[in-house]
Amino acid sequence: MRVGIPRALLYYHFYPMWRAFFEALDVECVVSPPTNKKILANGVQRVTGETCLPIKLYCGHVVELADDVDYVFAPLVRTLGSNEENCPRLLALPDLVCAVIPQAPPVLAPEIDLEKGPRGFAAAVLGLGITFSRNPLRIKRAADCAVDVYRRYQSLLSEGATMPAAIALLEQNGRELPVRPESGEHGGGRNGFTIGVLGHAYNLYDTYVNHNLMRRLPSLGVNVLTADGVPAQAARQSTEQHLGDTYWTFEYELVGAGAYYLERRKVDGLIAIAAFACGPDAVMLDALRRLAQRYHVPLLGLITDEHTGEAGLVTRVEAFVDMLERKTAGRGVYMA
Repeated sequence: MRVGIPRALLYYHFYPMWRAFFEALDVECVVSPPTNKKILANGVQRVTGETCLPIKLYCGHVVELADDVDYVFAPLVRTLGSNEENCPRLLALPDLVCAVIPQAPPVLAPEIDLEKGPRGFAAAVLGLGITFSRNPLRIKRAADCAVDVYRRYQSLLSEGATMPAAIALLEQNGRELPVRPESGEHGGGRNGFTIGVLGHAYNLYDTYVNHNLMRRLPSLGVNVLTADGVPAQAARQSTEQHLGDTYWTFEYELVGAGAYYLERRKVDGLIAIAAFACGPDAVMLDALRRLAQRYHVPLLGLITDEHTGEAGLVTRVEAFVDMLERKTAGRGVYMA
């Protein structure tokens, strides 16, 4: 039995856990390849132009998997905590896949709603596992294994690994982690300054979408910090101070990480990556702009869609780094 997992949307957050669960039930996980021109084209053809880029890419990844797997895993993630609202398009994701990709195999779509408490979550896990095993104890053991792997994954992130690096380490059963150096208040790169790069994981780590931004910045001599290593509770507390008690799922991590770094003077600049036509991303970007102005830290907002060209994005990033270098050296003045 083969289950396809699209390399898009929540893949970077939960793939190690999903893989552990399925493999404990003797199910093979098949992950779609990294985004390429063909995958993007397939996704764009399936949905309307107003649909955000991450959803288009997700559909393209499902198309890529359709002929090679028995099921596609597309969970309906309603909430991951109290007082949260998830993106409506994510809530409709399983239905969307069925509607626009009729050749797709059956879709596994457990509803994850942590506001329903442990019993509701257990029922969702049991409903998913029973597709592959009629033994509830075996399904529970698979769920326990998945939780253990997820904790190891979070531990790797807290120690300094990026999400792709932590995923690779877990796939190799690696235990030693090349920890990313902390920057202190300033510095860390050869240019002597640090940039916080904030955005959803599917925008940060999809090299086709952002034209290899996460590797390009270190090549410019910049130390990079992301939201991966910020403790979730610290991010939540910081966000509640700036956005109130109710916020989009995952946005609190990004805004909270920005506040966390700004309050501790760990970054000299911020880059925020958002998808065009994404409502939650617009909330995040506006909040980060206000925070950056409060702390007098430069912010570069990058909006991506399927038409984003490499030359324009690279030019803006290089100009931003040059401006930070001049500002750090006292030769330039940043105007908020």
